[in-house]
This record gives sequence, structure tokens and C-alpha cells, in this order.
Amino acid sequence: MKPSRSRFVEVRGLRYHLREWGVDDAPLMVMLHGWMDVSASFQFVIDAFAREWHVVAPDWRGYGLTARTHADSYWFADYLADLEFIRTRTEGFEDWAAAVREYRELSRDAHYQTLEQTLVASADPDAFVDDYLVDIRPTHDDRPYYFFQGLNRLSDWPLYFDLGGVGILGGTVILLFWMAAAFAVLVSLLIVLPLVARRENSARGGRGLAVIAYFSGLGLGYIAVQISFIQRFVLFLGHPVYALSVVLLSFLLFSGLGSMSSERLFQRGVLTLGRIIGALAVLLLVYNELLPYVFHSQLISWPVAAKVALSMALILPLAFLMGCLFPHGIRMVQRVAPQLTPWAWGANSATSVLGSIFSLVLAIHVGFSITALVAAALYALFCLPSGWALARWARAQST
Repeated sequence: MKPSRSRFVEVRGLRYHLREWGVDDAPLMVMLHGWMDVSASFQFVIDAFAREWHVVAPDWRGYGLTARTHADSYWFADYLADLEFIRTRTEGFEDWAAAVREYRELSRDAHYQTLEQTLVASADPDAFVDDYLVDIRPTHDDRPYYFFQGLNRLSDWPLYFDLGGVGILGGTVILLFWMAAAFAVLVSLLIVLPLVARRENSARGGRGLAVIAYFSGLGLGYIAVQISFIQRFVLFLGHPVYALSVVLLSFLLFSGLGSMSSERLFQRGVLTLGRIIGALAVLLLVYNELLPYVFHSQLISWPVAAKVALSMALILPLAFLMGCLFPHGIRMVQRVAPQLTPWAWGANSATSVLGSIFSLVLAIHVGFSITALVAAALYALFCLPSGWALARWARAQST
């Protein structure tokens, strides 16, 4: 007797039992039992097969190990919808356009429950949300994008590049992914590859790649923190225009002050690359805990001018430290390989544009707090190794 295995999936609010035979990469066959029957009845048929099949046989709702609803009968449309849902789980989801057409048709059919009704009636709402193709988790202050729909699983992310999904995800999210892909290709073709091909890069131990890595890390990390803070401060300042103006002004002003002070602080040994990036990581971790507390306290009732002043004070230490890194990198490049200075500016500018797209994608899916932590990780992964390498070459050059 060929062995079977059981799998349970959430199907339209019900815990469905699927019995399977054979290996997953064999040709798929779905077998459906009739009234007063169960999927196990197909065991004798499976044993008689001459070739290998991947057989999937569900226990219909109310039969076998599948959960039942509170209704005393089921519509044929219920079985059909259950089967279609199971099909997408067994065959794979491949056609956004077909899904959009089906969604629009079924959303007007009175025999089908709405998403909200299905979620409320689900035996396990958490499993229903986790298994849903689109991310339907409730929004909150750290991830307030109720007007954007994202996919729920990393394995489904190629669907972002299927234009047929505009009807469900909306055009903005899909456009972000296309823009990210296009800009990534452009940055690679116009900045990274030409520098790799330059003879002095290989002749001088990959200094060009170190310059690209350092200034790319600065561009990606800076814009990720900035976008995260702009979105977060909307809640505190009360309007997106206030948040955009105050946060941008604060970052530009205090980063500029950091740039002005950078050379003096590094020469005196007050700051080092490791200290700055370590301090940035600590500050971002502290702000992830501090900002929600501030934004939900009585401080939110302060006059706008007072909230603007407090917002600038909160941004000051972070922006000041971030501003110290760019001129420090330029000074090292001037000592190590001055001809690479234009590449440093180009890499920083290009990755700032690219980082703004990736930051929005991250914020939509995982929230502002995680986006800020990713920024800290980018500083550490890109800037620390390359910055240390540039500093080592600069010391060797001076000796």
C-alpha cells in the first residue's frame, strides 16, 4: 500500500485536510470524493496506478478531517471556491491577471463571503492571515500604509513584477519594485561595472570598490533613516507637510554642522569611524523605543512651535553624527586615490535615489522601526570594512 501524508491548510476560513500521495515533482492529479465519503477512499485507486503521480485529495468541508461550518448545508459554489483555493496552493500562483478577474467577479457574488466575514468566522484567524496571499495584517503607527497592499510571503515576491496585479496590489507598490530594479541596473551599469573595469582598481588592490562600498553605504543608510523619520514624525507634528519640512530641515542643518566639525573632531581623536557607527546603531535602537513613547504622551498636545523644537532636538545628535562621515570619507579618498573622488560622489548620489525606493518598500512591509535598523546595518556592513581599508591605505600612503 502506497503511503499517504496529511497536510492542513486554511481555506476560506476553514481548516482543510489534504491527503497526498507521491512526490511533489511528479505530475499533479487532484481527486475529489463524493457525498458521504472521504479522501482516504482513493487509497485502492492510488495503489493500482502504473506510474508515479502527485495526488492531492481534499476532505470536503464537513467531511473527514476537514472542519465544518455552522450551516446545515453547503452551496456548490462553496465547493468550487474551496477547490480553486486549493488549486492555487498545490499548483502555485502564477497569473495575476486571472486572479484579478476572478476577484472582481466573485466579489459581486452574494454566495461568497467578504474577506472580513471570512476572517471573523475563521477557526484560526492568525493562521488565516499568515496563509493569505496578500498581507492583510492590521495597520499601526509604525506601519500605517492601509492604502497599500503588499504580498505576505517572500517566496511570492516575483509577482510584484507582474503588471496584472495592479488590480489587487495597486500601481504604487508594483511601480516601486520596477523602479528599484531599473535603478539597480542603471547604478550597476553606469557606476559599478565601469569602475571594476578600470585598470587602477585591480592594480591598487580594489580601492575603487572600497570607495564605492563606503559611499554607497552612506547613501543607502542616510536616506533610509531620513525617510523613516519623516514618516514617523507625521504622527507627532500632525501633518505630512510639517513632518517633511521639519525633518528635512533638521537633517540638512545638523548634518551640515557635523560635516563642518568632522575634520577637527577626527584629528583630535574625539571621533573615529567605529565610534560613530556604533553610536548611530545605539541611537537608532533607543529611538525605536523612545519615539513611540514621546508620540503617545502628553507632549503631542504641545503647540506646534514647541513640537517643532522638540523634534529638531531629537534629530540633532543623529544627524550630526551622520554628517561627519561623508567629509571624512572624501578626505581619505583624496589621500588614497584622488582620481576616484567623482566616483565617490556619484555612488553616494545614485544609492541615495535607490535607497529612497528600497526604504519605502521596507516601510510598507515591515515598518519604520525595522527600516531604521536596516539603515544601521547598512552603515555597519558597507562603511566599516571599506572605511577601515581606506584608512589603512591612507596611513600607508603618508608613510
